[in-house]
Amino acid sequence: MGRRAANRSYAQSGEGHRMMDIAMPTDNCPCCGGEIIDQTQVLIDEDTGILVRNGYFVSLPIREFELFQVLWRAKGRVQSKEAILDGVYWQSKDCEQPEIRIVDVFVCKIRPKIKPLGIVIETCWARGYRIVEKELETNA
Repeated sequence: MGRRAANRSYAQSGEGHRMMDIAMPTDNCPCCGGEIIDQTQVLIDEDTGILVRNGYFVSLPIREFELFQVLWRAKGRVQSKEAILDGVYWQSKDCEQPEIRIVDVFVCKIRPKIKPLGIVIETCWARGYRIVEKELETNA
């Protein structure tokens, strides 16, 4: 069993259980149930792959979460596709590294999931990707 498989958030659907991969509204931390005081801060639970911000949370699958982490650790700085791929697959000794285009596929899957959190993955043409936090709108 994977390092996070036992702790994933699941939702009941007609087909059985599935991981939550869309942003869901929340007032409390989905991991510990504690109150979230600062809604503007991004909370990242590395054990479960859950991201929380702006009153929403999303649980990313393992590879998507690892890609997110590579970009998040370099927040604001451009990361090449090669560096992202190495960051995601460096621990996988049991499989060959996939084609570089898989980075584009994962970015396309992650973008709509993290958009409600106010987090954007920007494309820097011929250079790679970078992650930025957008200003949150306040309801006055």
